[in-house]
Amino acid sequence: MKKSIIALFIASLGLTQAQAKTDLPELSKELEIMTGIMQTALRQNNSRSGIRFRSIDATYLAKQGVVFEISTSNSGVWQFDLGNVLSGISVPTPPEPPVAISGDGGNWVVEVDDEWVELAEQLAHGAQDAMRDARDKLRDLREREREYSWEQREYERRKRDLEFEKRNADEDSRKRIEERKKELESELQKLKSKQAEVSQYAAQIEEEQKKQNAERNAAKQKEYKRFLAGFESSVGDLLCKYGAGIKALPSDENVSFVLNKFGSVDSRAKQDKIYVFKHKDIQDCVRDKIDTNKLLAQSDTYMF
Repeated sequence: MKKSIIALFIASLGLTQAQAKTDLPELSKELEIMTGIMQTALRQNNSRSGIRFRSIDATYLAKQGVVFEISTSNSGVWQFDLGNVLSGISVPTPPEPPVAISGDGGNWVVEVDDEWVELAEQLAHGAQDAMRDARDKLRDLREREREYSWEQREYERRKRDLEFEKRNADEDSRKRIEERKKELESELQKLKSKQAEVSQYAAQIEEEQKKQNAERNAAKQKEYKRFLAGFESSVGDLLCKYGAGIKALPSDENVSFVLNKFGSVDSRAKQDKIYVFKHKDIQDCVRDKIDTNKLLAQSDTYMF
């Protein structure tokens, strides 16, 4: 018990010392300024379609450093990814969304007009319905293929039965059996023709779906790389130009950026993409001891 109390006392003493050497009110003011600069720069990286910067929020963790949490349209801000849904589907592209930005300190909120959100949802649902219809049509065609295969097997069985019957039949019966066989052959050929048409149509739809999926994946990878390249370039430039403005942060702590639920290009899992910069490295870049590329290369980047 005594050891636990001593450990808690030492931990609280360490935290108190960390707070004491960090001027929190001053740091809050610095982060407010830095957040505004970052918001302006990151918004310039937006494209009219694809992944877009939405909002940024800053906080400070004692003995850890500053954390900037960033939301994008890839973060599931709405309950669908409009860019991915619309890609490759022939539906109108929604207009640029009217937004209002509000906030105080390091807390910023981006509000999107309700009518635009409703329009975007309608377009997304329409695209989803179109893809669902294509999947249903393909499933129906495959089901029809199976039915035709079954009918074809039935015709073959009936032909074999007629052949067996023909062996023990008289001359008149054989003629009737031959006529029935010819009718079966004619029906079987028609059935095979229908089956071939259905198979060809199903293959075309399947191939088109594969092509659209490949195009969507290629567009997704291109947009993912475009956004990250622009994001990293903006962050590196900002830290090297304006990093000196975070004076109240202890030199042995970090500046981190969290792309909230950004995910990866190869996975649907919406993990955070995290960048951790040492404050010392940032100051080295400010003093031109290292360049932006070196600063980015020395950062720790991971998914969590």
